[in-house]
Amino acid sequence: MGSPGTPLVRPARTDDETVIARLRHQSFSAPVDMALWLEYGHVLELDGGPVAALLARPCGQWFGGRPVPAVTISSVMVDLTRRGGGVMAHLLGPVLAHHAGAGAAIATLTPSAVAPYRRAGFEVSGFRYRHHVSPRSLRAGGEVDDIRWFTADDAGRLAEVYDALVRRSNGPIHRDAAWWRSHILPRVHSGETFAVVAFRQDAVTGYALWDQVSAPLGEFTFRHRVRAREIVWTTVPAARALLHTLAQAGSPGEEISWFGGPSDGLAAFFDAPVAMDWVHPWMTKILDHPAALAARGYHTSLDLTLTLGIQDETGAPARTLGLVVRDGRCQVEEAGTEPDVTVAAHAFAALFTGRSTAREALAMGQLKARSAAALDHVDALFAGPSPWLFEHF
Repeated sequence: MGSPGTPLVRPARTDDETVIARLRHQSFSAPVDMALWLEYGHVLELDGGPVAALLARPCGQWFGGRPVPAVTISSVMVDLTRRGGGVMAHLLGPVLAHHAGAGAAIATLTPSAVAPYRRAGFEVSGFRYRHHVSPRSLRAGGEVDDIRWFTADDAGRLAEVYDALVRRSNGPIHRDAAWWRSHILPRVHSGETFAVVAFRQDAVTGYALWDQVSAPLGEFTFRHRVRAREIVWTTVPAARALLHTLAQAGSPGEEISWFGGPSDGLAAFFDAPVAMDWVHPWMTKILDHPAALAARGYHTSLDLTLTLGIQDETGAPARTLGLVVRDGRCQVEEAGTEPDVTVAAHAFAALFTGRSTAREALAMGQLKARSAAALDHVDALFAGPSPWLFEHF
């Protein structure tokens, strides 16, 4: 147990269940999964007792067609009587340092408040988007794949089609077998979430996971709103088949909504405008700049060198890195020359993910460049699809 006034961060234990449940009740509505906390949980003791806790789960995150080693931070909970006194920093700092030492190059979270995480070095680096449209506007006709209910034997096939989608995206989680087993499939196996698979002959070509939410008061009580957690497709016939299935769900539903990228292609199958009714940011902190730059992918046509300065909040001289980008990879080494571009450390996260551009950072006073060509090089490095996530941590 920590001595009075001395913060102690330690792994969660079985005897923490009561305090974690109390913190959870103060902070969030979801129940406590103690098995998850025993595997990924961290607890802060201060003044002789537990006052805060969080989950930190190692994973990868896709950028430029390659997964970057990451840790996701979630369920950050501080006792109500200790909020506002820097308690979260006492917990978050050691946890991030631990995972950086274990190989994580970046940390990602979906914030309930932005300011505290900015103070901890995070920056808004992408968004989770929800699209919605009336199922009656789905265009009829066209070739479709076959549809069947998900079975336990499909788990590996879902992972394959998911990987095919996210390799061409920026931001989605690189899911290993443990992530699927603990974070995606339990709701499907329990029946809480519906799941169908699109297939052609013996090949799985897509899948959809969705919930059916009762329509608001005043609408027909037998109607539902079909809220897809994921619609993943590898071919146009698969997309049509999945959308037609969702359009018929819920007796049928009054609305289809789904999470996906801002230009995921599904809007093209409807004859009415597809709107976004919910957008929530996620935030990233670069834990190891050389490792993050080396792990990420880049456009294979790029052949450039750049001296990059990373300026932290302490006011110390910028860390200078020499980058050589060729054949879709980046070689990084410490450099002793003047930087072509110098970026504030927290702002660099938004450049790295593709959420912001060099010229936007320049306009915000977060970047300095020796030339317009250097700005062009930064934007070319991180150009790609707008970053997004399926998950909400």
